[in-house]
Amino acid sequence: MKWIAGLMLWNLTLGLQLLGRLSLNQILTDTWCSSGGLSANGTFVQTGGSGGGGRSVRYLSGCNTCDWEEHPMSLSASRWFSTQHILPNGNFILVGGRRMFNYEYIPDGGGSNDVYFPLPFLQETTDLFENNLYPFVFLSTDGNILIFANNRSILLNPTTNKIVRELPILDGVKYPTELRVKKFCPPYFDPLLISDRPAITSDYKGKMVKYRGYIVVEFKLKKAKVDQLDLKVVALPSAEIAPPGFYLIFVVHNGVPSSGIWVQIA
Repeated sequence: MKWIAGLMLWNLTLGLQLLGRLSLNQILTDTWCSSGGLSANGTFVQTGGSGGGGRSVRYLSGCNTCDWEEHPMSLSASRWFSTQHILPNGNFILVGGRRMFNYEYIPDGGGSNDVYFPLPFLQETTDLFENNLYPFVFLSTDGNILIFANNRSILLNPTTNKIVRELPILDGVKYPTELRVKKFCPPYFDPLLISDRPAITSDYKGKMVKYRGYIVVEFKLKKAKVDQLDLKVVALPSAEIAPPGFYLIFVVHNGVPSSGIWVQIA
């Protein structure tokens, strides 16, 4: 990456599977400490940033010739160090940001927000060190949003925009920053287990699986006496469990996983 005049960012995309294929993409808005996530169709959606990029929403699709699509004034507030999370309906919620004690929903591509929703919880959990930046945000299995900052957490209903529950305050002490790095190699990478590793032959590219629908996964196994095996499994039950999007499927045999394949669920 290269900064030009402190404002213009160029990012270099390398196709790791197609060595030599490089593309240079231009970003005009400041992305420093922004947020991002993948939409239901696989588009990368990035929000906020520093300075003039704080209200921006950016889109990058996955085609070989795609470039950034930027909307510098889409958000209602400047989002720097905010958290972005996909919802069961495929939309995104955007929580917090530096000195932004509120949240909003990312508008449709090219649109803009006029309002945001106050969230006093974020102001109550801030301090002089502002250590509740990038609050932890997770989708609960009941469709509510768990927001965790410092030692406190709440459940927010994204449909009614009401706090449905305040969870108990966590006890504990301050822990020092952990700067060590540990090299880890999973035991299933042992070369002696290669004959236990399945190889998926199914191809779901361009296909979409419905919730509670069936997925047939065909695979090969060196130890098996037949050329082809298959499993018929049921897809995830709802968007509250897994929002629409792309998921990896693995076949595991004797604790040894296959390489994964991408499946789009909606």
